[in-house]
Amino acid sequence: MTLRTLNFESYRPIALAALLAAVPGLSAAQGDPTQIPAHARARGYTGHWVCNPGYRKEGSKCVAVQVPPNAYLTDSSYGRGWECHWGHRDVKGACVAIKVPANAYLNDLASDGWTCERGFRLMHGDCAAIPVPPNGFLTNAVYGHGWACERGYRPDRGRCVAIVVPPNGYLTEASGGAGWACARGFRAIENTCAPIKVPPNGYLVDSPYGSGWKCERGYRAVRNACIAVQLPDNAHLDYSGTDWDCNPPFVKRRMGCYLR
Repeated sequence: MTLRTLNFESYRPIALAALLAAVPGLSAAQGDPTQIPAHARARGYTGHWVCNPGYRKEGSKCVAVQVPPNAYLTDSSYGRGWECHWGHRDVKGACVAIKVPANAYLNDLASDGWTCERGFRLMHGDCAAIPVPPNGFLTNAVYGHGWACERGYRPDRGRCVAIVVPPNGYLTEASGGAGWACARGFRAIENTCAPIKVPPNGYLVDSPYGSGWKCERGYRAVRNACIAVQLPDNAHLDYSGTDWDCNPPFVKRRMGCYLR
């Protein structure tokens, strides 16, 4: 028998065909541009394709997107492929003009597509003027009256009435209450600012509650006076300054300090 040298070049097409048949879904035709439908383009080197802008994939075809009047094509490959023009909104596949009432402006973030101008408020589908009383001003608050009173006035039944500040008082910025507060050293009693009576060995405290004063260290409050703390032998003032503790090793017994 005569040995012959094998020619592998002649077996390349057969080997390629066997490889394509062994791998499911792999086809030499995937890279063939003739397999790309009309209105589409290849995507990379994978053999896949995508539709051109203005077309949507339906099966193995690219079908033109039907754009309604007052709309425009989008570049997104998802969704419906179009959006309504400014001033229009989608109503069952149609772009309908937004009806903006008087004293309002278009706003695509609003639920109705429009918002009332400053000084107006939505009422029964329209923008009604906010009635601002004398000595008042418009606010940007969504809730409430839509207005507030100038400094020195407070709201009362739709009006801005002047705040009467008693002697030794001053206007406050608080929106509620009387609109005034008493100066340091005075306390509100009904509609007046009464002076706080500080006893000897006491001092004023900034507290709306209590007597308005405290005793110095070494004194304790007894009714309306500051009485000196009486220290027994071998004792010292405690942390509060209004009572005493025994010096170690003495212990408190009754009103004195004694050794154990």
